[in-house]
Amino acid sequence: ALGDERHTRDAEQLKRMGANFLRIAHYPQDPAVLAACDRLGLLTSVEIPIVNAVTRNEAFADCCERMMTEMVLQNYNSPSVCIWTYMNEVMLRPPVFADERDKADYLHWVRDIAQRCDATARSLDPARATMLPCHGNLTLYDEAGLLKIPDIIGVNLYQGWYGGRFTDFEKQLDRMHAAYPDKSLFVTEYGADCDVRIRSARPERFDFSVDYAMLYHEHYLPQMLARPFICGAAAWNLNDFYAEPRGDAVPHVNCKGLCTLDRTPKDTYFYYQAMLRHDPVVHICGGDRRFRAGVETATGIATERVRIYANAPQVEVSLDGRTLGRFDVTDCIAEVEIPFHAGENRLEATIRTDDGRTARHLCTTDYRLVPRHFDNSTPFTELNVLLGSTRSFDDPQQETAWIPEQPYEAGGWGYVGGTPWRPKTNRGTQPASNLPIDRTRLDPMFQTQRRGLEAFRADLPDGVYEVTLYFAELSG
Repeated sequence: ALGDERHTRDAEQLKRMGANFLRIAHYPQDPAVLAACDRLGLLTSVEIPIVNAVTRNEAFADCCERMMTEMVLQNYNSPSVCIWTYMNEVMLRPPVFADERDKADYLHWVRDIAQRCDATARSLDPARATMLPCHGNLTLYDEAGLLKIPDIIGVNLYQGWYGGRFTDFEKQLDRMHAAYPDKSLFVTEYGADCDVRIRSARPERFDFSVDYAMLYHEHYLPQMLARPFICGAAAWNLNDFYAEPRGDAVPHVNCKGLCTLDRTPKDTYFYYQAMLRHDPVVHICGGDRRFRAGVETATGIATERVRIYANAPQVEVSLDGRTLGRFDVTDCIAEVEIPFHAGENRLEATIRTDDGRTARHLCTTDYRLVPRHFDNSTPFTELNVLLGSTRSFDDPQQETAWIPEQPYEAGGWGYVGGTPWRPKTNRGTQPASNLPIDRTRLDPMFQTQRRGLEAFRADLPDGVYEVTLYFAELSG
């Protein structure tokens, strides 16, 4: 349905990020994709569509073998192709087995189809590698004998997202290497969903904040680069993409992309640029926020910690033309305390590499300063609060910046009583509901609550104010 130029644009975006590999999954793509990778020098794996499960009959097995034959013959002369791939996560949701004999029969079918696909690829092209991508639990793959068949074991890992902690990731890698020391390992998927409208100074799993996704990728990439037995990795995904059954922050969209649906790079994209490219890269995280809001930390200012990605030893930061100093960069990351003031703030970051090359990033944001107390001279125009949440939310249509709740203090504003509602899901307790909200595209505004609230109080100066309350039923 897409013109060739759109496929080419995606490949070029990946190349600009500093990447050298594209996993073309989970099925063949338009020939324009491979043509672009051939021209740009992006290595690729290509994949036949055996996904999630197999069917126990000869027609299905014959079809799988025929697809592998066709894929190899069609793509044999593409210089970018280095891996033939099949059977993505076929043990993630196996059928319900009637008994142990039924289970053994299913494992036999899966192993037989894998052997036929692998043997087909090797007979047609003995020079290229084969790969079978598994999900994180390898028990059934091992029991079926699947891990002995391909040249490369692919594994899709999401520790710190669908469950567990970041540090479980490297533990899993090391366990796999110890169990299969003669196999190359490929991290065929990893990622964390994030909505570019959501930010958090206290990011946590499943808050869908850009800040949590940044922490996720900042942990994963160095761990993989430090392990020579990891022959490659493919972040899931380059771009956000539609996925009909999903709710979450953006209903019907998988938001794990390093770029948005319209291919605008997220902060995570620039982390990879800083880590992978050799020319100078500097990026102010959150620089795409045309407006933002925050609570005073001192009279007239709100100090926020801002991340900067750079591939130089130091970065110089200035605000409205006044330097804030030079800051050390560690593992391509610097953190700087920025004293934002009400109105337009012009933030600039500059680096100079060891060989004398320079790069700059300039961004401008309209900052809406919210007084902590209303007895000082800080002007007050609006207060937009998300109850039960530590997230900030930027509404681009109304250019409204929503900020996290805080407890009430005399002379100021905040909630009285109650507790943040944390829904229990099959992925554990979450900081926000994953239910889609009808009749709005601003779902994150409605997906948090403070239950048992006694009051919300603001000790405002005398005057006339408009108050708007937004509600959604999240447990009906």
